[in-house]
Amino acid sequence: MTSSYRELDEILAGVLAIRCGEHPRLSGAIRSGVASGRLVRLLPGIVVPAHQRRDSDTRIAAASLWRPGGVLLGRAAARLSFAPQLALGTITIAGPRATRRQGFEVVEAVVRTEFVRYRGGIPHSEPSLTVVDLLRAGDREPLYEALRSRAVTLRSLHATLAATPMREGNPMVRRELWLARENPWSVGEAELHAFLRTSGITGWRGNVRVEAQGAVYFADALFRRQRLILELDGLEHHTTLLDREYDYRRRAALMAEGFRLMGLTLGMIRTDPERTAERISRARAIRAPL
Repeated sequence: MTSSYRELDEILAGVLAIRCGEHPRLSGAIRSGVASGRLVRLLPGIVVPAHQRRDSDTRIAAASLWRPGGVLLGRAAARLSFAPQLALGTITIAGPRATRRQGFEVVEAVVRTEFVRYRGGIPHSEPSLTVVDLLRAGDREPLYEALRSRAVTLRSLHATLAATPMREGNPMVRRELWLARENPWSVGEAELHAFLRTSGITGWRGNVRVEAQGAVYFADALFRRQRLILELDGLEHHTTLLDREYDYRRRAALMAEGFRLMGLTLGMIRTDPERTAERISRARAIRAPL
């Protein structure tokens, strides 16, 4: 039995999860590990180290073993492709027969070959389909992460939507893509762009590449003619000293090139939209420096 324990430890050193049926000689060691609390049965026939049972990568590995050949969808697919730090939630898998376990769901669906990608041998939906599926479920955050990381484009998202017609939630997806037409990189930036359009403020573009002092930056919203940049300030963008240092250097470089920066918050947009729009209009009226 000691050799079985040693072999089990060696296997667990190289993988995140084990399908018990693939290791019949280790069945006794596995049962002992579960009984002692060192291992847990995360899914039927699948065990993982107890201390990793809530780890997102471990849960994804377990799901792929539980339903081999099943295509991971939603946030699990996003983590495997363009958003490795995205919070996971329930893991969804496309398979031949629907079933549920706590934290896992198999939906009866077939994912066309052109929409499947692989990472570490795990099949998952490609980024555009992942984003469109999440938008159908009302999950907006991954859209902006995918746009920011350039894993998708608005063109690829529209093409995927057109290739998967007559799906529940498609009208909501079209609306969200329309709102994202100026390429916002966060839910907050999407709200900023929607505010500018609703207020009738024109002459701007979203997330424009700007070169300053030998570096490249991106403006949340740029009025190029007036050299005016609107910046959406939020605590989530200034969480560390390095973040703040980068922001100060960025602002200094842009101002040295003659750009004017105007900081806004979501609170200003939501609670005082008229005054905020007036301030933007006044800033636009100021002649840009030569």
